[in-house]
Amino acid sequence: MPGGESPPDALQEPPQFLPDSPDGFVDTRKADDHAGEPDPSLRQRAEGPRIHQVESKSPFTVAGLWEFCFYNPLRQDQAATLRARVGSIYCDFIGRPESDRDYKAFIDRLKPLFAQVFGESGRACNDISLIAYSGPIRAGLEHACLSIRGNPIFPVNTSSRAWSREDLVLLDGWYCGWNGLPSESVGILLTGDITMSGALGAQLREHFRAPRWREIAILQAPHHGSKHSWELGAEGLWDQAWTVFSAGRFNDFGHPDRLVVSDLANRGPLFVDEYVGAHWIGCAQWKA
Repeated sequence: MPGGESPPDALQEPPQFLPDSPDGFVDTRKADDHAGEPDPSLRQRAEGPRIHQVESKSPFTVAGLWEFCFYNPLRQDQAATLRARVGSIYCDFIGRPESDRDYKAFIDRLKPLFAQVFGESGRACNDISLIAYSGPIRAGLEHACLSIRGNPIFPVNTSSRAWSREDLVLLDGWYCGWNGLPSESVGILLTGDITMSGALGAQLREHFRAPRWREIAILQAPHHGSKHSWELGAEGLWDQAWTVFSAGRFNDFGHPDRLVVSDLANRGPLFVDEYVGAHWIGCAQWKA
């Protein structure tokens, strides 16, 4: 899914922002509007789920009630070069019946092209992560709330050098936001492996617009909570009820890093791994 064309440095080229209505949200698609999708002949030949091509400046909406918005901090020249190099590979892949699609071969063809455009370092690979926002369209929304249910793991001590059983607590039952109340915001922001800094956070806030930013209830900590993907002090950008650190229980990389968890201590940090997860239950009501 191609990302946006907003440059990482807003001082060099003005970023392309998502459209907004008076309250900050707008449904940009109609039921019969397929603008931006692959060629209709490819879409008709493809079996299985339909594939939509979405640009970062165009939210994808569902029933006029919920939306998905995306952002990639790519320069326009990088985005144009990538499109030119992967376009034929992409069209060839989605034009095949589902039974004939070789996903591994498809990824193997794309990897060297991405390396040519963006570089091969770990940082270069991480910083092309697609950032995705999902949340309700506030126009006509009367009420929304969200609480966590299940057995999430919460860090209670971030001062020692290595995680131990004594540093964590497993809660059973309902749990509200870090302020003790159910969250009236119900949006989520997925950040992939991006390196989160104050500058990038400001770009994201400008791109998604303030109403969506206020709607974020759950933040996925970038790159499993790696200290290399978080600028200390960036927590001031956020006011979410929960921050999810997802990392393997016995990973060899020290994820999540204590400094990152400590930096987000007032933003509802919780851990999920291959053994313990968490789920949220919420409600939303729109005007008829």
